[in-house]
Amino acid sequence: MDPDLPLLFTADQTRARGLSRHRVAHRVALGRWTSLRRGLYCVAAAYDALDPPTQHLVQVAAALRSRGHDVLASHLSAACAYVWPMPAPGWGPPTLTSADLDIPVRRSQRLVLQVASVRPVDRGIRSDLPVTSPARTVADVLRHQPAQDSVPIADAALRSGATTSEQVWRVLEWQQAWPYVVRARASLELVDQRRETWIESWSFVRLHQHGVPLPEPQVEVLDARGRFVARGDALWDGATLGEADGRVKYLLRGPHLAGAMPDVAAERVVEEAQRRLDAEKARRDALHDLGLEVVRWGYAELARDPDAVVRRVQARRAAADPARFTGRLRRRPPDWTAPAPPPRWPVLMGDATTAPEQATSWRSS
Repeated sequence: MDPDLPLLFTADQTRARGLSRHRVAHRVALGRWTSLRRGLYCVAAAYDALDPPTQHLVQVAAALRSRGHDVLASHLSAACAYVWPMPAPGWGPPTLTSADLDIPVRRSQRLVLQVASVRPVDRGIRSDLPVTSPARTVADVLRHQPAQDSVPIADAALRSGATTSEQVWRVLEWQQAWPYVVRARASLELVDQRRETWIESWSFVRLHQHGVPLPEPQVEVLDARGRFVARGDALWDGATLGEADGRVKYLLRGPHLAGAMPDVAAERVVEEAQRRLDAEKARRDALHDLGLEVVRWGYAELARDPDAVVRRVQARRAAADPARFTGRLRRRPPDWTAPAPPPRWPVLMGDATTAPEQATSWRSS
């Protein structure tokens, strides 16, 4: 039997519970324990039961514990700690930033260690992990990631109120001589905190990269009497409504039904799916009756064939006529924010420390 151990535990903790080095090695060899770093372990079943973001944070905690100097989780790893959306390629290996300018930069499949100045204002704690501050995290992600991956993270950060575009700009001004700042500034111009989901942010950036202008996000459509009809993900030219969801609303067994009705007869599930289908059709008909053009797409088709989606969007925009629209529009203010999601990670570290401010410098930051 395994002794009672935390989610992430050390070799010293196993010895304190009476396990010899050979017993630890035996458990690792059998696959019962997972060795995350030298002398740092997880029970394999407990680790495998975690969702990918939590697994990444466990890996980050192990990487932080394995470093013997002043380091913080940064870039995508800090974004993961803040519960911001994961890029389509995933979180990648744990990414840390060290303020010790004398150590070498390191990049491997298991760890990315950046070396750069870290001011006191750039430091924070999230779920007991030392991390870069929200503004510094967004700035670093904008510098190092392509726009389709960084803008959704920046949108979420601003939407939650964790930081502001002004604060991010100030960090980029401080980093003005650092690598990839030009890319970061260009990506920041695409950020809009009114977007609600990752797929909205990702979609509008991808469409923009293929020549489609950025739409106005999250516009409510009212009828002529001011009654709510729908809220669209995107609005172009005041007459074309975009929906970044594709066919999912029309599937009889879409993700919205998965696990929601486990003990209900198949006929009842189909009835519920049909009800949703009818409601969505009525919504679309109401938008057309008001004179709006509607275009939909999903992640898979935009990722696979963006030109086809662009042609469809441009065709609907060409067919639209703002003069035909008989309803009203209600827009969100540019500084709209939503409540920030609470941290959902287990306590991973209890010994986070900080160090004095370093001189302004960077090394392959």
